[in-house]
Amino acid sequence: MRIAQLIDRLRSDSDKIKEVILATNPSLEGEATAVYLAERIRPMEIKVTRLARGLPVGGIWNMPMNLLCRAPSREERSFDGGENE
Repeated sequence: MRIAQLIDRLRSDSDKIKEVILATNPSLEGEATAVYLAERIRPMEIKVTRLARGLPVGGIWNMPMNLLCRAPSREERSFDGGENE
């Protein structure tokens, strides 16, 4: 789905949609896309969260070490960094 189509769909059904869970790649591009989407969705008063991240067994270590060490300890959180209810 394209971003414009997603935003239009969220606007038209915002009374039915309570939460959008973003599942983008943990790359710079994925992070930028998630931030952009969150900024576009928040004014609709829809909760925006991200999936928890971690390193899969046998995964490739191509993330910066500080991000790699932090990511597995996080649970699903509200995109603004606060705890979910």
